[in-house]
Amino acid sequence: MTPSNTRPAPAADGVGERLTAREQMQLELLDELPARLEPEALAAILRLHEHGRTPSTIGRLMRLHHLVVILELRRELQRRVQQNAMSETDPDEDAKLPRLTSREWNKVVEGGHIPNQPIREMFQTAIRRPGLSERSVLEQANVRDVTHAKRLLGLEAYQGAKRPGEIIDCKTAARIADALGRDPAEVPGL
Repeated sequence: MTPSNTRPAPAADGVGERLTAREQMQLELLDELPARLEPEALAAILRLHEHGRTPSTIGRLMRLHHLVVILELRRELQRRVQQNAMSETDPDEDAKLPRLTSREWNKVVEGGHIPNQPIREMFQTAIRRPGLSERSVLEQANVRDVTHAKRLLGLEAYQGAKRPGEIIDCKTAARIADALGRDPAEVPGL
């Protein structure tokens, strides 16, 4: 007999994977985050899925958490259904979301990081107000280096990186939200 807290949930919406109740909850939380997988990795997932590979197998082959594979397959299948139902003039909301690398998504699934776009937008909006400077907010958040802060927020790329990062660790994001006078719960994923 399977314990109730590890009982498999129904198959994951046509992607052929059974999930535990915990995995299903984690998948629902990940789905609320404003981010997508970068296009090259998504294309690879779709090719492998079309060749009959399971999300777990795809995850192992791509070194990507199987929950991210399931999430992205669900989103892509749903996007295709919606795209067929809409006219070609409707904007694609997914195109506006930041694109996380496989490595970034794995860090998000592990629970220590979130997409940095929401905290970056809060930060940029707040420092436009009179009396609030970039440096004062960062000092209050205990981030002493402005260049490092810009890298954390995805405004600049780390040395040697091809593009700015799309994630920030949860503790730093919460400190920045606090320094901005915002409730960290307002940031998706915190």
